[in-house]
Amino acid sequence: MSKNDTIIKPEIIEWARKRARLTIEELAKKLHVSADRVRQWEKGETPIGMEKARALAEYAVLPFGLLFAKKIPNIKITIPDCRSIRNKEVRTVSPELYGTISSAEEKQDWYRDYLKEAGEEKLDFVGSITEQTPIQDVVKKLYAVLKCDPDQIRKENSTWEKLFDFLICQVENAGILFMRNGILHNNTRRRLDLEEFRGFVLVDEWAPLIFINGSDYPAAQLFTLIHELVHLLLGKGGITDAEMFSSHSSKTERFCNQAAAEFLVPEKELKEKWNGKLSADENIAALIKYFKVSSLVMISRAEQTGLISSSESVAMRKREIGRFKEIKARLREHGGGNFYATLKYRVSPLFAQTVIAEANSNRILLRDAFRLLGVKNMNKLQEFSRSLGMPS
Repeated sequence: MSKNDTIIKPEIIEWARKRARLTIEELAKKLHVSADRVRQWEKGETPIGMEKARALAEYAVLPFGLLFAKKIPNIKITIPDCRSIRNKEVRTVSPELYGTISSAEEKQDWYRDYLKEAGEEKLDFVGSITEQTPIQDVVKKLYAVLKCDPDQIRKENSTWEKLFDFLICQVENAGILFMRNGILHNNTRRRLDLEEFRGFVLVDEWAPLIFINGSDYPAAQLFTLIHELVHLLLGKGGITDAEMFSSHSSKTERFCNQAAAEFLVPEKELKEKWNGKLSADENIAALIKYFKVSSLVMISRAEQTGLISSSESVAMRKREIGRFKEIKARLREHGGGNFYATLKYRVSPLFAQTVIAEANSNRILLRDAFRLLGVKNMNKLQEFSRSLGMPS
């Protein structure tokens, strides 16, 4: 055994490989060794070297030190899990979701320390309501936190895309880190599974954080944003599968859905605007333009308020989801767009600007700035800075 070889139990190697969802042959190809060599590692016949072990830990999204555990580690997330599928609780976490949460927590920890050192005060809206708070009062609180009003939303944002961008800006202006990504870090080969989660919230009185799965239909992300913001007002974080059109066994999830729906499409106003002389499709088309929400949100809200039947809603949603899938497929064919425009939301515009400012002032090491922002060198950092409208 050479000095670079590591003493890692064979069952840990096999566990890490399976956690990475790789066959023996697939791992061998990635590590540039034979399949027989991987089998020897997993049987304890040959020790795995340091370089290969580090690569294995990276594929499995694990801290390298965990490979040296005496028994198979029990990997747990540090935030509550609010997800459900068909009203059954979900407790499995993929390496991609685990890595995404861990990365977000690292950024939140850094930003919290930065704010405390700068003498910033706690945010008083975190945990400011309960599930007994009347929904209308929650909606008023949401407008207060976002520093906007219904007329401003309706008149100043001509489409739901513009409304979404506006609300993201207001969320960050309120001191909330907003992150959105559809892949693990910058790895386009490791997508975040929409079937696993739509978003999560990291509650903190200094540095609250909202993360949205960018793999979701763009139209659905608007609803998830407000849903997660209600979680922050409750002071209850966790992983969510925020869907407006599904029932949840969790009282908290139902409350957040109800508040988000009322914020985006107030029931009283919806019923006033609904034209009984028009078909459901015609009403939906007109009200999408008025409320500046997606077709999926509008269809679901119309069903919830009794304006269309359940069967109509199901048929309309199915049609819209099919259309969104076609749009996403066309977007993928044309590439991923501007890297830096995407990166700013992967790490939060507010967070990125703060880190870059600290790096430019020599208050943090450049290598730490590279790691926190997911860039490789000074040139990339400068390009990212310019894309944010900051001095490079």
